[in-house]
Amino acid sequence: MLRRRLLLLVFTFPLFLLPAQEEQPGTGAAGDFPVFALLEAADSGGGGTWQPDWPPDFPPDAFRLPEGQRASITVALGETQYRMDRNAAGALFPFLLDGKLVQVRAAYSGVSRISEAALEGASLKLEVLEYEDDKPSLVRVFRDDVYSFVLLRRRGAFVSESWYDEEGRALCFYEYRLSAGPDALITSTKRRSTDGDIVTLRHYDSRYLVTGINGPEGDFSVQYYRQDLPRYWERKPPVETSETRETGETAQAEPEKQFHYSLQWDEAGLLVRISGTAGDSGELVDSRYEYTLDERGNWIERREYRMDRNFGLLAASGGATVTRVLEYRDKE
Repeated sequence: MLRRRLLLLVFTFPLFLLPAQEEQPGTGAAGDFPVFALLEAADSGGGGTWQPDWPPDFPPDAFRLPEGQRASITVALGETQYRMDRNAAGALFPFLLDGKLVQVRAAYSGVSRISEAALEGASLKLEVLEYEDDKPSLVRVFRDDVYSFVLLRRRGAFVSESWYDEEGRALCFYEYRLSAGPDALITSTKRRSTDGDIVTLRHYDSRYLVTGINGPEGDFSVQYYRQDLPRYWERKPPVETSETRETGETAQAEPEKQFHYSLQWDEAGLLVRISGTAGDSGELVDSRYEYTLDERGNWIERREYRMDRNFGLLAASGGATVTRVLEYRDKE
């Protein structure tokens, strides 16, 4: 009954007018997010490509292996683990949700046809209820003990995503613009709601690697050295205010420092140094790295040594340790 009601809304009102409806607005408590972007990541198995808006402590080469090698990769940063893997049954990959990297478990039905996904650490699940041209068209989302329904429609270089509550009332609307060519990458995302419009832009180079992301979460850019190795990396997060759901009080959020980093790689493709400045004060940052390699020459542990400046001298101090578990899948 609910699906019929949602489909009736779609055919009765043009999708681009849905956010403007003021009669019986939804509660807005469903915790919407770009579902189409998540589905695209699941469709490609997560891709495994590092993004410049990912957290600064996440290794840019965490899921990188030499060409021709395939493996399930589990990365551990302290107690937190992320895994990248894909097979005929599903995919595991990290996804940036509300500024935080979370682990996704996606299940497929048939050939690369996603049927459901769960985001660990976010208490979020989604289920694909209907397909159009073998692509998801109706998705049910369960988050924060609330069900929402998402309608997806593809028209040329645009994809529309309409969110509804359980009563069929419009919550918000997303519009995606895709690049030309067979890859059809997301170049812009616009979220429309009663709070106004929010736009995020994504830029790519000729190899389809992300070179810039500009949106409400900040401005992030990267230049690549060779292959897919980042050479210069800038993060410019905004100074934001946060409103708690419990009290509704607005408080100044703890701002993340802006930084400008240079990344140095050796001939084997191992990251050996990150240096640059952080914060408005121009605070100098200098980290060096050492590795433990497995029998195939791939790193399974990376140890950070921070170079602190005291009395005009540099002194090394221990930093973060990152480990990887590689489960190889040799070609048959």
